[in-house]
Amino acid sequence: MESVQTQIQNKDGNQNIAQQEQPYDGFLYTWGMNSGGCLANQKKNKERLFLLNLSTGGFFGAAISSKNELYTWGETKNGRNGHQPNQNFILVPQKIINLQNISQVSCGNWHCLALNNQNQLYVTGHNKYGSCGLSGIDEIYGFKLNDTISDIQIQSISAGDGFSLYLDINKSVYSSGFRLMHGNKEDQHQYQIKKIKELEGIAIKHINSGFCHAAVVTQEGGELYTWGSGNFYQLGHGNTKSLKTPQKINNLSGIEQVSCSRGEKNCHTIATHSNGSVYSWGSGYKGKLGHQNSWSHEDPADESRPRLIQYLQDKGITITKSISGGIHSAVLSKDGKLFTFGCCSDGRLGHTKAEKRVYLYKEALPREIQGPFLNNKIIDASSSYYFMAAIAES
Repeated sequence: MESVQTQIQNKDGNQNIAQQEQPYDGFLYTWGMNSGGCLANQKKNKERLFLLNLSTGGFFGAAISSKNELYTWGETKNGRNGHQPNQNFILVPQKIINLQNISQVSCGNWHCLALNNQNQLYVTGHNKYGSCGLSGIDEIYGFKLNDTISDIQIQSISAGDGFSLYLDINKSVYSSGFRLMHGNKEDQHQYQIKKIKELEGIAIKHINSGFCHAAVVTQEGGELYTWGSGNFYQLGHGNTKSLKTPQKINNLSGIEQVSCSRGEKNCHTIATHSNGSVYSWGSGYKGKLGHQNSWSHEDPADESRPRLIQYLQDKGITITKSISGGIHSAVLSKDGKLFTFGCCSDGRLGHTKAEKRVYLYKEALPREIQGPFLNNKIIDASSSYYFMAAIAES
């Protein structure tokens, strides 16, 4: 049976949300700027998939099926989606033939990481700075086993822009890649996967790589460590100082999960507390921190330290996952509803744009997406700078 796709069009004619039907209970939705086929919404896919989780990167995406097979789509440049660059774009999700038993996938801006159920790491894409943890090769076209870390049992992966983070079964954090982002003091690119020395002896439960900053959450107490560029207060330490090594954010604990923004400018961070509340900080560009501040270019409403999103608290909305885009944000509630806020240009919020307000349209408070999956529980969601994707039950 062929998959069924539905296009929701705005008044300006641009695509906003595309639905691809899946068997059993799963639906894949994408919305935002459709560059390089990143929305994967061409009506040519004859294979029906039930997707479990997904990741979005620089104009490409990836998802894992119920059979633990990896599918990717979008731009092939630099080998980022794991398909050979004999065509510029993959317009519908295509299976990576040589990979099996995949349990996790993480899309960076120019590279992609995949982990199988035997803790083996596969890498593809741009590796000039060592983001894939291999030396002597700038581009990797097709997923390649990183066999340099046979002594490390990785259980979690996170791909950023030119760097990557890895969490092993002993709760230790490793990294590779760009010199200002790998978290170690050495002022040079890190072409091999190495332990972050500043975090030695600290058990970590969650890692996240953004475009130009990173964060980890401790196992005990849910404390948060950040490093990288601090130009927009995104590190949460009360200043715009950049840090080469992880530093703990004072007076913040109980965090379960964190998400660092996917853009080079107007950076922010958003984190989920164990009680279901959400904190955000950094650039307040177009209301993407969710505090309903009166944003303007003259007064950007930045937050230099973590601030509770009071609106979600007042509404009694319990959040399980926070998601940072580039100039927008999203949160996924316990009951499977997806809320977005910030800049809505290119349809990235998934809300119908008001006429004649295409670029200026923004949401200063978290707003539930009212669309084709209104009555379907969202089981996972992800965002890159320009587009978002979600998997919903039918």
